[in-house]
Amino acid sequence: MIDTRIRPFREVLRELRLAAGLSREKLAERAGLSVKAIAALERGDRTAPRASTVGLLADALSLDARGRAELRGAAGLTGPLTTTESTPLVEPAARLAPRLKLPIPPLPLIGRKAECAQGCALLVPAAEAPRLVTLSGPGGVGKTRLALEMANQVGGQYRDGAVFVDLAPVRDQRLVPATIAYALEVHESGGRSARDLLLAALEETGGAPDLPERQQSLRQTLAWSHDLLGPAAQVLYRRLAVFAGGWTLEVAEAICAGAV
Repeated sequence: MIDTRIRPFREVLRELRLAAGLSREKLAERAGLSVKAIAALERGDRTAPRASTVGLLADALSLDARGRAELRGAAGLTGPLTTTESTPLVEPAARLAPRLKLPIPPLPLIGRKAECAQGCALLVPAAEAPRLVTLSGPGGVGKTRLALEMANQVGGQYRDGAVFVDLAPVRDQRLVPATIAYALEVHESGGRSARDLLLAALEETGGAPDLPERQQSLRQTLAWSHDLLGPAAQVLYRRLAVFAGGWTLEVAEAICAGAV
């Protein structure tokens, strides 16, 4: 007797991926999806993927007609997938091209070849690549110009590209989420706050679930560092945190008086 039951999508996807000899990371790269999204589909967290997502997976897996039909059926879809099986709205290369939303510097970068190469080496996408690179130095030495050059050179290697967010004019920390959301073209919807919309938009590129909890987000990293300090140092940490643009020794001494 032939078993006509439709297998769960998570089971079918994982089987097809392994048959193709692809890791989750490689499949995500080919399909233009995040590793987190692939993992969620294979765990069964998402049981009804969109036709466009299934189409991207089918193309990335190089499935034949039978394989595409099986994947489509497991997703509960009846119509054609919106990639190879039908005319795409845009060419795949254009659809998956990373965007570089960076200002054009008025002058070429001079005298920072070594620093630029070092920074770009840190930012090349890799499993061991750091998630944050900070450029420090006095004002006016060219930190922003160097960062732009690094983003321009490396940004195209990231699936989501690179976007410049200018926070220099922001004086109220409550406006930071809205400023970042605007730069990322995340528009207001349903009365939700800019912070909630931004978190939702960044969910696909958020902290990797296999990292320690303290590395899941910048807030958790700061909280972990704060908890390692002694009571007096924690008071200094909290009081100095009110300064968004640094402080002088005299101001620090005034605001931290009596803390230790």
